[in-house]
Amino acid sequence: MNKHTEIMLQDIVQNIPGFIFRLSFRKDKSTYWSYISQKGIEMLDMPEDIITRKNWKFGQRIPEKYRHVFLASVNRSFKKLTKWDH
Repeated sequence: MNKHTEIMLQDIVQNIPGFIFRLSFRKDKSTYWSYISQKGIEMLDMPEDIITRKNWKFGQRIPEKYRHVFLASVNRSFKKLTKWDH
């Protein structure tokens, strides 16, 4: 990627209303965030080293009454290799 493209993408990431992340799956099907934008770190109000830690459980900050539905939608997308939309 050239420097101009990299700067342009960083600008997009900084200016979207939400945040960007990459959810990665381990062989045991547990998940972790292998990338999260600075806005995501700020919105989750947690230190980056905790969020990006490989043993951090994805979804632990989602209220328990919503967590199952949210994680089920992520898993459905993963299993079907379809776009995740929640």
